[in-house]
This record gives sequence, C-alpha cells and structure tokens, in this order.
Amino acid sequence: MKANDVGRHMRTVLPALLVVLSVLAVSGCSDRDVNTLQPATGEDDPVVFSDAFEGGLDYSAFEFSYYDAFTIDAEETYRGTASLKVTLTGREGETWAGGSFFSQGPRDLSAYNALVFHARASRSYTLNAAGFGLGIAFPSDYQSEVPGIQLSEEWARYVIPIPNSARMTVEHGLFWYSATTVDEPVEIWFDEVEFASIQGITNPRPVMSTRSVQALVGERFEIPGTRTTFNVGGRDILVYHTDDHFDFFSSDESVVTAEGNVVTGVSLGEATVTAKLGEVDVQGEITAKVVTEITRPEVFIDGFDTGLDFGSFGDGQYLEALSIDDGGGMNGSAAIKITIPTGRFAGGAIYSTDGGRDLTSFNALVFDARADQDGYVLGNIGYGIGLAAGGTDYQAEIQDVELGTDWRQVVVPIPDPARLTAEAGVWWYSAGQSGEIWFDNIRYATLDQSELSDPRPVMDSTTLVAEIGQTVDITGTGTTFDVDGTDVDVVHGPLYYTYGSSDEDVATAAGGVVTVVGGGTATITATLGTVPVDGEVTVSVIAPPDMPAPTPTDAPADVISIYSDAYDDIAVDTWLAEWTFGGIEVEDQQIQGDDVKAYTGFNGPAFYTGIEFTNDLIDAEAAGMTHFHMDIYVPVGTRFGFKLVDFGDDGVFGGGDDTEFQVDLDADSTPPLVTGEWISLDLPLTDFAGMNFGHVAQIVLAGIDTGSLWIDNVYFHD
Repeated sequence: MKANDVGRHMRTVLPALLVVLSVLAVSGCSDRDVNTLQPATGEDDPVVFSDAFEGGLDYSAFEFSYYDAFTIDAEETYRGTASLKVTLTGREGETWAGGSFFSQGPRDLSAYNALVFHARASRSYTLNAAGFGLGIAFPSDYQSEVPGIQLSEEWARYVIPIPNSARMTVEHGLFWYSATTVDEPVEIWFDEVEFASIQGITNPRPVMSTRSVQALVGERFEIPGTRTTFNVGGRDILVYHTDDHFDFFSSDESVVTAEGNVVTGVSLGEATVTAKLGEVDVQGEITAKVVTEITRPEVFIDGFDTGLDFGSFGDGQYLEALSIDDGGGMNGSAAIKITIPTGRFAGGAIYSTDGGRDLTSFNALVFDARADQDGYVLGNIGYGIGLAAGGTDYQAEIQDVELGTDWRQVVVPIPDPARLTAEAGVWWYSAGQSGEIWFDNIRYATLDQSELSDPRPVMDSTTLVAEIGQTVDITGTGTTFDVDGTDVDVVHGPLYYTYGSSDEDVATAAGGVVTVVGGGTATITATLGTVPVDGEVTVSVIAPPDMPAPTPTDAPADVISIYSDAYDDIAVDTWLAEWTFGGIEVEDQQIQGDDVKAYTGFNGPAFYTGIEFTNDLIDAEAAGMTHFHMDIYVPVGTRFGFKLVDFGDDGVFGGGDDTEFQVDLDADSTPPLVTGEWISLDLPLTDFAGMNFGHVAQIVLAGIDTGSLWIDNVYFHD
C-alpha cells in the first residue's frame, strides 16, 4: 500500500474530548496487491473496501501502535474474496493497533447518513472505537466515533450514524479503528466498509457540555463535549463527534458571535451560546464571559474549559482509559472517568492550546477524586506536563495518592506561583492499578494560611567532581507543605528555586543547571522565594592529566596495537559503540603532543560504552600474544571496570560461542585503582579466566563513578 508522507499529529475524539495523537504513514499492507487499485470513480463514491480498496486510498497506522497488525485476508470474508484483518498477539509492543484509511481525493458524502461495515473477532471482544473523519494528510472538521463496539465470533453489521451529512461534501477521512488487547491474542476482521443511506436512523438527541467560559475580545474558542445519540433500528447508538456538526447561536451578538461552530468574543459582557443539529435543539449551553484579563482557574467542571486539549502518554499506555461520565460527577454532573484493565497502566495530560495560562494568582491545584474500591493508590498526579510544543519547565506532582469509594478533595500546592505566568500543562495523572477512577471539579485556587503553609524545600546534597565546561542538573528538588494540618510532599522541577554560588569563578547555577567555569571548589545553594532550601551541591573541578602516559617499550614486532602513537594500529570501527548507556562522550586530545582518548560522562553505576573492531578481529592466540596492556588515567572515583569480548569461531556477536571477562579495579584490587595518575595495566591473558582470544572484537569500558577517563597505549603483546 502506498505510504504517504503525512504530518506527525492528528486530532481524534474520545468521549466528549478532543485528543492529540500521532500517526505514522506505513506501507504495512504487504498483502495488498497494488494492481487492484483503480482510479477514483467520483467524488460521491461511497465504497471504502469491498474485496479491494477503492482507488486513491492510503492507510496510516497510529504512532505507538503495532504497525504490522493490519493485513488483507483472502480467506476469511463476510462476502466476496477479501477482508481487512487486524491481529494483536498480546506480546509486548503488539497489544494496541489503530489506523486510518483516507482518500487522496475528497469524497462527497452528503447523500449518505451512516458509515456501515461488517465485522467479527476470533473471540468475544470489545473494539475500542471506530469512526470516520480522520483525513490524516487532509485535516477534517467532522471526526466522529462510536466507542466500545461489541464484536463476536459471528459476522455482524455495524452502523455509525453521520450527525450532519450536509457538512461532509469534501471528506477525506473514510474509516478508522482502534483496538487493544491485554494478554490474550485476538484477530479482528472488517468487510464491506461503505457509506450508505439507510432507513431506521431516527430520534437524534444532540448534547454539548453545559459550562462557563472566559474569552478576550477577538478570541475564538471551541465547544467541547459534543455528542449525539441516535435510535438505529430500535437501539440507541451514541456518537461522539467534533463540534463542527452543530450550528451555534448567541443570545447577544454584541458580546459574542457564533458563526457556524466558531464562537468569538466581541465586547465585554456575558452571553449564552446555544446550538442546533440541523433543526434539532442541542441540550446544554455555554455561558460566555468576555473579559479584559483571563484567569481561567477551571480545568474541568462539568466539562473541559475552553482552550484545553488532552493527550494520552504513549509507550505502552492504555490509550482508551479516559472517558466522560455524564451524571457521574461529585455534584451529579459530568466527571472524568479513568478505566484501567488488569495488567495495564495509563496516563495523560490536559494542556493549554492557547499559549498557556497565567496561574500566578493561585497557590494550589485542587480537585475531587474517588475510586471504585477503597485503598486505591493513584501513582502520580500534578500539573506542569505540557504536551503542547515546547513542553514546560515547572512540572510538579504528588505521589501515591490513596483514594476510596467516597469523594475526597486532593490539593497539590504550587511551590512558587510567580513562576507560572504561561503554563501549558494544567493537569496530568498516571495510574497503574486496575480499576475505575473519577475526577471532578479540577481547578486552581488560592488557599489561605490556615489551609496551606510552612513550605520546607529540599534538594539533593551531592559532591560533584567535574571538568571545566561541564554542566550538571540539580536533582531531588521538592517541597513539603502543611495542607490543613497534614504534610503533603510535592516533587517538582528545579526551576522553582533561585540559586547562588559561593564562588562564581568556579561554578555558576541558574535554571537548575550547574556550570563549571574554572578551577577550585564552590558550593551551590538555593532558595524557594525567601525560604532557604535544605541541601547543597559541592563542586570540585578537575583537570586532565598534565603528563602523558609512559612510552611503551615493547618491540613493535611483538605487539598488536589497538591505539598507541608508538605502534601501527588496527582499524577500529568505533570508540563509542551505538549501544552506549548514559551520557558518555569521547574526544581526541593531546597531552604534550601525545594522542589520547578522553571519555566523559561515567556518572552512574550502570553507565558503559564500548570500543569495537569487528571488521579487524584480533587473533591474539595465533599471534602468540600473552598480555593485554592499557594505560588509564582516572581523576576521581572508587571503581573502574573494563571487559574484553571475543566473538568465537564464527566471528559474530551472539553466535553461541562468545566469551568475555571483566576486570574491576578498586582500592583493594591488584593492581589497585589510584586516582590522579596514570595506571599502566599489563595483565597476563591467563588472568582472563575462561576466555578465548581467537576473535577479540570489543573492549567494554565501565567507569562506574569515575566521571572522566583517559586511555592510551591499548595493545596485546607477548
């Protein structure tokens, strides 16, 4: 199937909520015969798939989904010779699939009132959602979906009503689906996908969320929470859709105008916005206040505030967790509902799409929450994760929030409100325990001294040994507050603090980053507003070796050199293997004219990198080599390790006969690790117990806690 170079973002609808996802154009339809593609038969062509795709169609898999899930099946069909098949294995990375079929040429669908398809599954199964209006490369205003579609092992017909067909004269997004499984594999088939004009679609009951919004003069805003229930053959079907299907009306057009679905603030005042779906009145209304300055403390009260969007976190998250529970709110109104199946986890963020919010007049995020079980532990929740472009610097969260079946108020204090002048991320959650959670009345508030007081800020106290020019992030920042008599720990980013240095000629600190500028020692401290932060960073600056490593004395004829000015070296593929872990870097340096390799970034116990010469394997056995030599300079630290790796007789990594041996140096090893001077390691190969030396291919460096490392004169000799 043709892969189209589409944009990386698309808009899709979850119940009453617009969501930003990503798509990746793929040619994963390897079973499809491109010779079956025919030229488009006309703009009013209703057929999407019937034995083959109608001409001009492309397919894009959703990003983070299992791209290879979709194929064409010539064996299992409802009618004819082929069907669309989606296979989810339940294995890691293959548990979620989704994608959109879209037309290069626009379709006139105004003569039809529904998308119709046949479907079945290999077992009883609930499809996350299916719908139309995702044009991918061709943005659509009329996205619609039906979530929670029940499939069985038998073929059945499914109908998704079009809320307002008259609008869909140039539609590109023809059919999309989203499917998830947890552990048990499932196969899903779709066939005879087409738009149709059918009888029995009656009694439309359109709804939008009742809410109050603020707007500036000239500002436009979207209407969230739009959906319509239809009676289809005696059965109600709820369609979630974008607001473009409705027409909106203002009670006072001198204050607010409503043209189509575009609502615009005109002058200061208040007006009510109502809507129609065709000739049918829409239940719900918007109270629009046009103001000179927008504070917008509300995030979700009966519905999402204007200018907000929601994005699920990717990378294995259960993307269909969030829905809107009408009538399930604390006060009988709507609430956000999170449903997490067994074995899954979910998370997402509500963020501003209109340039961020000024939250400087508030000192806390406040919301109400409950769960379907007592003792439910919510992993993390807070604000400051902005999924909009640019993200945010002011993430803050509380962890392990315990919920019960009764509503409880949760308070997340803001460490320094003065920083939040244009905050994109206004609320986020992360949950891994199975069950159902509800959130309501999410807003920013100003609590008085009796409710919120006594900030106790902290940061990690560390001793940093660094080189000139090195930068290091401040870590472990957080503040404990007294919230109505109970301590609440807020974990937050370092940018809430103001930093100072005892000697700015040695190190400076700003924005949570320490920068080493000269030799010596300095102490970095911080304040939260006027409150001193508990903790400090001591910086000791190191310099590279002031003398070169000792000149080797072994005869060139007795040496196989990997790196040394004294010998001819073999060809090295890389000095920084692609499988490097941690922020390790390497560069060429000279010390009094002697070439050395200088490594930085060995700042963690699991950090490592590798030197590879897989295209010039060393046969130390045949050459009669008896020793391995390497000069190392470690300025600080307590342990250094390195490993030799032999690829075995097949000369290929992972062939089954690879051998390796690691040497660890510390204060008690032989030789011991000595800092601040060159160490000449000259180790008999017999010390590398159990290792072969016929196809030596790698040297793995594990600095452990050395920070920096210099090496020279790396070779085998007899």
